[in-house]
Amino acid sequence: MKILIADDDPIVRAVVARVVRQSADDLIEAENGLDALQAIERDDPDVLITDLQMPVLDGFELVQTVRASLRHRTMPIVCLSSVSDRDAIARLAEMGITDYVLKPIRPRDLADRLRIVVTKHGRWKLERDASPVGGQPGVLIIDPDAPFRALVTLALAPDFSVVEAPTGAAGVTAFRARTPRMATVLISEGLQLLDEERVAALLRRLAVDHGEMPPTVILVSASKSVSDGKAAGFDGVIRRTLVLGDFIAAASRWLPKAAAERPGAAAPVAPVAPA
Repeated sequence: MKILIADDDPIVRAVVARVVRQSADDLIEAENGLDALQAIERDDPDVLITDLQMPVLDGFELVQTVRASLRHRTMPIVCLSSVSDRDAIARLAEMGITDYVLKPIRPRDLADRLRIVVTKHGRWKLERDASPVGGQPGVLIIDPDAPFRALVTLALAPDFSVVEAPTGAAGVTAFRARTPRMATVLISEGLQLLDEERVAALLRRLAVDHGEMPPTVILVSASKSVSDGKAAGFDGVIRRTLVLGDFIAAASRWLPKAAAERPGAAAPVAPVAPA
């Protein structure tokens, strides 16, 4: 976890830091709301703990700005303040804060509240990153090779919301987190532990269990041929290539035409034929 603490009092920041250190791998401190916004843009923290009365940009303005952000609007926010009147609390609730802790801070109370917040809302970044951007159709690429995943993202990002996963388990997790789920999944051959065939079966079952259409699952193979038995477990098979235009052309058979028709795309290449 990466936790951002925003408070103009260094003593309060030190107290909060001691409490949250057990839950955080990385602590970021900000002296005011403006510094906190810059830290959010720069470091993309998992949780924001903020005071309300701060110079430059106060806690109310900070919360309002975060909640208006497309990228960080679901970030868990815990507010700290000596303010205890109903109007302030009602205003914070309307703004969508996650929790509220009164000063003086009781360490055990803050630790308990933070534990609940992380348990309930700790997956918000995974859900954000797996969600479609601007209504674009979603494509999931599961491959252990980061350069190849980057190539796929580069090839498809102009037209699709691409989600990357390095393992089969990570791919299934990303698929489950997204609503609506990815319509197309590219799975590379040779995955360890949870192999490509089991991943394909799991993704289809997850979709059916949620009353959705199963995704189109394409096997990306480095082999010149794929056995009939293996190919039968997928909707299609394409050759693994690091040539951008060739990959776009090969994948276009199972993707909307926008990617294939983009200037510079190569002529369509037939998928790998089963052995």
